[in-house]
Amino acid sequence: MDGKIEDLIKEYRKRAAGHYRDFQQVEGSEKQISVGLFICYALVIMELEELSESNVK
Repeated sequence: MDGKIEDLIKEYRKRAAGHYRDFQQVEGSEKQISVGLFICYALVIMELEELSESNVK
């Protein structure tokens, strides 16, 4: 199970990085969408890391 969580974290970090790059290059509503998606991925990553740490204990 822990390996699957780590894989999800890696995938979501890649996606978040893509939205971060997008947000630096676009304007207007597209920028707002990229920022929103980046924040969503960041929150999911934090939750997955917390879940991963609790599985280790």
